[in-house]
Amino acid sequence: MPNPPGLLDSGDVRRLARSLGITAFYQFPGSFFPGPGPTTDADFIAGENKGVGSFKVGNLVARHPSGTGFILADSSSVGKAGVGIATLGVAVGLSETVQTGGAFTLADWTQITGFVSLSPLANYFLTNISGQISTSPMNGSPVDLQFIGLAISPTTLLIRPDNPIIL
Repeated sequence: MPNPPGLLDSGDVRRLARSLGITAFYQFPGSFFPGPGPTTDADFIAGENKGVGSFKVGNLVARHPSGTGFILADSSSVGKAGVGIATLGVAVGLSETVQTGGAFTLADWTQITGFVSLSPLANYFLTNISGQISTSPMNGSPVDLQFIGLAISPTTLLIRPDNPIIL
């Protein structure tokens, strides 16, 4: 049954927000977090590691400036904003599969966050350290804020990269 005139459902809000170039906010039990909302399936893209070193499984990656392939993400420029999480951890020149949405599980997050586990219900953001994420948004970097995802358990991040914000 369609909504009464003037009442928007979450899909309407998401489409409207995207058309305006903003992110909608969704409420899940006990929390608010920014992002385009949940998906039932994870989203993946593939491309060559065009960085200067190997990716680790769980590294946050950015699109290479050529528009093809990936490099490690960091807050040094908008061009290095995160697009997703490396799922294979490959050497330079090899093809990486990047998860750009959905739930990503990793048993040990130490190399990505500095801690073995994630803080459940905490938001995670781009950092100034290549390939890493943190619960603390950057301040004073060229990219001041980029939401990457929400920890839905100590081992699982719900990936929802937002556009970077420069303050």
